[in-house]
Amino acid sequence: MTGFPLLLSVVFGVAILATMIAVLLGMRGRLGSSEQPRESAAETWRTAVPWLIALAVLLGGLLGLYWLMKG
Repeated sequence: MTGFPLLLSVVFGVAILATMIAVLLGMRGRLGSSEQPRESAAETWRTAVPWLIALAVLLGGLLGLYWLMKG
């Protein structure tokens, strides 16, 4: 049972990462409609930075929970 929290954390992390990639691609217009004007790379990164910080905080929280459950 000790591997289950790690597996759950990995699955949750991969799901968050996949969501982030879909959001970033959607912002760049690849998943959105072709009628939208494309953003520059700087605008995309400026929009993506808060999402990336949130992802890092969530993954850090998951690792912290795993460490607490393991200890």
